[in-house]
Amino acid sequence: MTKVTMLSNENYISTQQASEKYNYCLKSIRLWIKSRKVKGFKHARKWYVHEPSLRVWVEQLYRR
Repeated sequence: MTKVTMLSNENYISTQQASEKYNYCLKSIRLWIKSRKVKGFKHARKWYVHEPSLRVWVEQLYRR
């Protein structure tokens, strides 16, 4: 049985969803959260990322 966590803010997605949507590995996304390049948090052994901040970070990576 899979538990579903409802977040109060719809701007947060799981790192798994972010990985699939933006085509980056989970480790990279978690590293960006830990190094505060994007907003995110860990809840109940699962990482969540703030999608607008991730989108901005990914756009900055492409500009380099």
